Amino acid sequence: ELDARILGETYHKALELFYQKMIDGKIDSLNGDLEKSELLYRESVQEAIAWLESESRVVDNQFWQYLKKEIEFRLMRFFEYEIERENKAKEPFKASRVEAAFGMDDLGSAGPLVLGSGENQVFIRGKIDRVDVDCQPGGRRVKVIDYKAGSSYISSQEAFAGRNLQMPIYMMAARRCLDKDSEPVEGVYLSVSSGKPIGKIDFADSEKREEILKVTEKHVLNYVAAIGEGKFNVAPNGNTVCDSCGHKLICRISEMKSTTDSR
Repeated sequence: ELDARILGETYHKALELFYQKMIDGKIDSLNGDLEKSELLYRESVQEAIAWLESESRVVDNQFWQYLKKEIEFRLMRFFEYEIERENKAKEPFKASRVEAAFGMDDLGSAGPLVLGSGENQVFIRGKIDRVDVDCQPGGRRVKVIDYKAGSSYISSQEAFAGRNLQMPIYMMAARRCLDKDSEPVEGVYLSVSSGKPIGKIDFADSEKREEILKVTEKHVLNYVAAIGEGKFNVAPNGNTVCDSCGHKLICRISEMKSTTDSR
C-alpha cells in the first residue's frame, strides 16, 4: 500500500488542478458542460499521478500499476459524487479558491489569522483546500471544503470539545483573512476515498456560528498558553479519543490507567 500522506497529497493535487482549471475557465457548473468538465477532470487526475511518479519512488513498487488504477478509480468515483451533490444542492455554489493560503510565504497569500490580543496574540497560518461561493451576482456566502483521504466520521461536537478545530479555524480565516465581506455558511469534510461527506459544521445560523467561533478561539488560546508554560498534561477529554491517536507508544495514559485501576 501507498503511504497515507503520499496518497492524500495525490488526491489533493488532482482536485487542486481540476478546480483551478474550472476557476480559470470561468466554468461555474460541472453539469453546464459535463463532457468538458469530465475531460478536464481526467486530465487533472493523470497530471497528479504523473506528479506522484516524479516526486516519489512509487514506480519501483511491483504493484504500482494496480495501485494506480485504484487511485484513478477513487478519484473518478469522487467526481461522480461531486456531480450528484451539485444536482441535489438547493442553491448553486461554485469554486472560487483552491489551496487558499493565509499567513504563508507563498505569493498571493493572505495575512495570518490573528487570535487574542496583546502579549497573548496567536498567529495561525495554513491553506484551505477549497472555498466555494454562491452563484448569485456579487455572491458573498461561502462554503469551506476540506478533503480527507480517510473516511472516519467527524462530528461537529469535536470542535466544541476542542478535539478538532480545523474547520472553525478555516471559517475564521475565510472571513477575516481571505475576504472580510464574506459570510461563511458551511464547512464540509469530503472523503476522497469514499467520495462522500464525512462531517460538516453548519454556520448559517449567526448565533451558533459566533458561539462555535468564540469557543474555538478560547480553546486555541488555552492550548497555546499551556504549551508556553510547559504543561502537557495527560488528560483525554473523551472516552474514545485515544483509540485513533498516533502517539500511543510514547503516551503515559496506559500507565496512568494501570496505576488508577490497582488502587
